[in-house]
Amino acid sequence: MKKILKNFLITALTLTLILSGTTSVFASDSAGIKVQYNGNNITFTDAAAKIVDGRTMVPFRQTLEAMGANVSFDPSTKTILAKVGEREISFAVGEKDITIIENGVKTIKNMDVAPFIDTKLNRTYIPVRFIAESIGYYVGWDSYEKTVVIINPATLFSNADSDFSIITKLLKTDLDFEKAYDTTSQFNVNVTTSKTPESIFSGMDFTLTGKVSGIQQKANADMLMSLALNADKMVSTMSTEQKSQLQPFMDQLKNVTMKIKMNGETGVTYMNSDIFKVMDPTVNSNTWYKMNVYDIYDDMGIDLRSMVNMNYSGIKLSKILEESFAATDYVTEDTYQDMKTTYTFLKALIGDKAF
Repeated sequence: MKKILKNFLITALTLTLILSGTTSVFASDSAGIKVQYNGNNITFTDAAAKIVDGRTMVPFRQTLEAMGANVSFDPSTKTILAKVGEREISFAVGEKDITIIENGVKTIKNMDVAPFIDTKLNRTYIPVRFIAESIGYYVGWDSYEKTVVIINPATLFSNADSDFSIITKLLKTDLDFEKAYDTTSQFNVNVTTSKTPESIFSGMDFTLTGKVSGIQQKANADMLMSLALNADKMVSTMSTEQKSQLQPFMDQLKNVTMKIKMNGETGVTYMNSDIFKVMDPTVNSNTWYKMNVYDIYDDMGIDLRSMVNMNYSGIKLSKILEESFAATDYVTEDTYQDMKTTYTFLKALIGDKAF
């Protein structure tokens, strides 16, 4: 029951926000080090990744080509050149300088460890984090699985501007965001998700209608939400025991009034509603339920804080999503797939096809 209530609160807060308005220390042991790009492990055929001076070093050609780069090597100067889209990087073996050229603009950066040639294997090694970030990718470290996680955010969100063109238009406004405004909105949503193990959105099937009104200034909000959630179809598929436990709770969700106060800077959100009595009989009309909406989205791999702030800057949604993901400081081997799943859910919830 608590899981269902949490899922319901996440959905309700998502609608409220939308409609109203790492550096890691790598282990010293090189054995078993894996490198993953966009959810797939890079297979090294004759030379493996290794730790050198606290940095993960990888064979340059297999790694760069796996990341979509066109690679060339000049043996006379021992210079490596890699091109990805409009970006070009070049560096020499034994040198820490790396040259980055994008849209005609040249930038020279200094790596903290120089590429080198392993004479036993006759393979050139490069520092994976610095090189991948120079290409424009995000790099994290899954310490439990000993895996370098490389993700190209652009591949996740390349279609965001077209997938969410309607909601983007709704969010555009000429309002002065330094001022507070009276806000009123209505919503009517149908949500159906497949059953996926360990997903917080698994097996949901309900309709949600309601109205939100109150005062909003940027992401700061003092709102009153009235809503009706109908999950009769979902409940009908449950066992008799599950129905007896959940039906009274679901019946109460058909008529909910909730007060919401959110601090847009910190993400701290307070909610007051009689519905919380279902979880705790000691709750009364003066009890406020506290949560941090940013933390919830952080757990899903989304930096909602950055998205909210950048939303008022006029940046394209695809760039907002890329920048918000790049600010994430915790990753695992499952992060790429989790991001794809979350994106699919959001597209079904507020994407163009949903309208």
